Amino acid sequence: MDTLLHAPKERLHRPPPAWKPAAAPSADSNAALRELCRGFQPTGGMASGDDLALLMGRSSPQPISQLARWIVAREVLCVEWQTQTLLPLFQFSCGLHGLRPGMAAALRELVDVFDAWELALWFARGNRALGGASPADTLARDGTAVWQAARTDRFIAAGL
Repeated sequence: MDTLLHAPKERLHRPPPAWKPAAAPSADSNAALRELCRGFQPTGGMASGDDLALLMGRSSPQPISQLARWIVAREVLCVEWQTQTLLPLFQFSCGLHGLRPGMAAALRELVDVFDAWELALWFARGNRALGGASPADTLARDGTAVWQAARTDRFIAAGL
C-alpha cells in the first residue's frame, strides 16, 4: 500500500465533516481496499485525510478547512477505512491546490446512485465509455470525457 496511508507523526485535530463517507462493506472490505489501492496506484495512490492536509499545508494557508469543504460538498471522492478517511490522489491538481477539471461534475452525476465505495470502485475500474481506461487514469487529460461517462452510467444505474 501507499506509504501515505501511515499516520503522520503530528496529528491534526479537526471537527468531523457533516457528511461522512460510507464505511467499507464488511464482507468484502479487504478485497475492496486492495482493488482500490491497485486501481489508484498508477495515478498517485491514496492518502489519509490527515496526511493529505499535511501535504496541502505546504502550499495552502487553510488545508484542513479546504479539504473539509470539499468533503462536505461531496466534490471529492473519499472512503472510510478503519477510522480513517482515505482520498485517492488522482482527483487533485498538481501541487494539491485544487481539483482536476471534471472531478466535481462527475461526482455530482453519481453520488445519488452509488455509495462512497461504489463510487471509488467506479473511478478505479476500466470503463467502456472511456475505451477501457479507468476514469482515474482519464481525468488528468480529459475531464469532460469522465463527466460524460459518469452521466451515462448514472442513467444506467438509475434505470432511466
